[in-house]
Amino acid sequence: MPCVDDTFSDELDSAPCHSCQTCSEHEIVTANCNRTSNRICSGTCIQGYYFSKSLHNCQKCSYCCLDGKDDIQQECINQGLNITNQHCSPRQDRRCGPDPTTMIIPKTQPQLKTVTTAEHHNQSSNLGHGIIISIVLGVLTGILLVILGVVLFKRKKFQTSREVPPLSYNETERNLGELPESQSKLIGCDSNSVSYM
Repeated sequence: MPCVDDTFSDELDSAPCHSCQTCSEHEIVTANCNRTSNRICSGTCIQGYYFSKSLHNCQKCSYCCLDGKDDIQQECINQGLNITNQHCSPRQDRRCGPDPTTMIIPKTQPQLKTVTTAEHHNQSSNLGHGIIISIVLGVLTGILLVILGVVLFKRKKFQTSREVPPLSYNETERNLGELPESQSKLIGCDSNSVSYM
């Protein structure tokens, strides 16, 4: 008789079917269970978890407290979580959160290098300096843009004030009246007769 769901038998005999192995939550399954073969659990976990050999399950990669009592997990480091300081076992005595100066997006490529506590402090220090330099450069860029805007505005205002406004109709009439008689005859009118359209 064939085995029912979630059971298997790798022998063709009269023995009962065996229950399929159950993998830990968040554990990577290498092969699924079918009627003739058992499920194979990899002993490794998905991103953000590590496999605890003592508990035989996946535990969440947690923030390190950096007080010398952390249990650093290589599987979390291999996933690149040492960049965000999330490469330790959960602590029962205290919970440690993220350091705001070291919060960056983790790399997608796994990091195979083990980072010591001293190297971690150096990385945090370098990142803090990088943030300060970025802020200073941003402020200086903003100041330069404001100065450039003020200079362009004043230049435009100065050019506008130098332009001569067009004469109005009354000013044209007055100016024609002030012309010498020889010039007003050239225009076709004299100072006493100005015709309007």
